[in-house]
Amino acid sequence: MAESKLPSHKLTRKAAKLRYDSQPWVNACDSPVTYANLKTQKQQAPLYVGNRYAPKKFRKAVKAPYVLSTEEPSKTDGGFLLSDAKVLFKDGEGKETDVEKVKAKECIVLGAKLVNTAIRKRKRVLVHCYAGQNRSASICAAYLILYAGWTPGNAIKHVRHRVEVAREVLDVVQNPHFAKILKTLKPWSGA
Repeated sequence: MAESKLPSHKLTRKAAKLRYDSQPWVNACDSPVTYANLKTQKQQAPLYVGNRYAPKKFRKAVKAPYVLSTEEPSKTDGGFLLSDAKVLFKDGEGKETDVEKVKAKECIVLGAKLVNTAIRKRKRVLVHCYAGQNRSASICAAYLILYAGWTPGNAIKHVRHRVEVAREVLDVVQNPHFAKILKTLKPWSGA
């Protein structure tokens, strides 16, 4: 089988990067696959991470959808009318101010809490941002750390892998400040 026909998870990182660079779309937000399912045998929660075009497709595709927006969904698709909850914060791609770093941590933790609440209500949860790489992926990783008891490293690795496989989008959780926030989180003890 030719390497270009292999699924992304069977490619080396270098080969996956070459495939990604050869895509006809320029930015991750333009990937034709708008969301990735994070559910595996190890991670059973109905949790998805996507880009700004994902909410409309997600609502049509799944039963009991819940959409958490960190960015307004595509206005041509319906904008915030597609959102069940909003946790809005910026992705400065590593250039956040100190104030923005504090807000990002608050929003990532709040987002994880909202995800947990929705999953406990048996909702299928989509967390989306503009490209489906940093804010949404960080909230999903935070959920795995805080509420599923995963280590930060394993949570980040899982989210990266699932998004790379499903959407062929690289550089997931590439924002160094968001990764640093995730690495400080500890599982929530409940009370």
